[in-house]
Amino acid sequence: MKVIDVVVAKTSSTEEVTDLPELVGKALPAAFLMNYGGYGFAKFRFDERSLAVFEASLWKIESLDERKRVYNMLYDNVKSMRVAGSQALSAIKTSLPHEKSEENLSDCLRKLVPSLIAKYMPLETYEKDTAEMFEMTLGIIESRRFVESESTSQLLVKTVLDFAERDDHVSVVEGWFAGDGVCEVVFTKEI
Repeated sequence: MKVIDVVVAKTSSTEEVTDLPELVGKALPAAFLMNYGGYGFAKFRFDERSLAVFEASLWKIESLDERKRVYNMLYDNVKSMRVAGSQALSAIKTSLPHEKSEENLSDCLRKLVPSLIAKYMPLETYEKDTAEMFEMTLGIIESRRFVESESTSQLLVKTVLDFAERDDHVSVVEGWFAGDGVCEVVFTKEI
């Protein structure tokens, strides 16, 4: 997903809505990426169309910083009760298997996903959400994309352990320790 135009809007602490007459007559983009560049200090909201686009293809945003901003804006909007926890979690789960940034992966797996599941998802979906996160994280480990980074590899293994709630997932983890691992997980310390 490429940025096709940047419009600077002067906002006010006394006005809830900001008009942008320079957008009149322009083609509607696939999504609006609010706070591009991260210069704004406000609570940014998603319009329904942009939210749907990010839910399906957040990982296609080329800039890792802009992806990180969207991940954090999603979470902030959940906390402000403007976006459902299920929408934010869906966007993150769809994006993470494609994520190339260790920093974004780390932020999502350490903070955003555990908090979304624990605080903002219904208890009835807990088993399904943790199982999906287990499978998704296991897939990232098996892809070996982050094998060169010891800290990210450790985070991925820790995440798999944290989300191993079902018996079949616990069996996979036990298999690692028994030596019949599904994938090779090696940690070395260079001297």
